[in-house]
Amino acid sequence: PRWDAVQRRVEHVLEHVPVLVEKVVPMPLHPTTLRWTKDTDFDLDYHLRRVVLPGEPDEQGLFDHARTMA
Repeated sequence: PRWDAVQRRVEHVLEHVPVLVEKVVPMPLHPTTLRWTKDTDFDLDYHLRRVVLPGEPDEQGLFDHARTMA
């Protein structure tokens, strides 16, 4: 797929599912109590990256790369 189309689709999903851009933070004065809050520093470019598989790109190379990244 075209990269710009992928980015637009993910941005569209994030607009409609705002919980995907939230993070866990401690409550003031209660550091053991956590809550979800909107991540105002969320950077889609950090989470959505392109990679080029080394060598001949094939399914096994994709699986090997995914296993390494996980």
